[in-house]
Amino acid sequence: AGRAEIQIAVFDVLGREVAHLADGTYEAGHHTVIWNGSSMPSGMYLIRMTAQSENEADARTFTQRITLLR
Repeated sequence: AGRAEIQIAVFDVLGREVAHLADGTYEAGHHTVIWNGSSMPSGMYLIRMTAQSENEADARTFTQRITLLR
């Protein structure tokens, strides 16, 4: 339990950030973030979440590959 500093961003395959979805302190638990990619072309994207817990010295980074289809 606790809280963490969270950043969530979407990147295209060239590594350019195309959307910033979250940046702030979140309490422990389940949270939902929605990306409206309606203005983006179909293709592959990477979603990266970085979490820095109050109790841990190192941040954790998670990356998920997604495909946006129209």
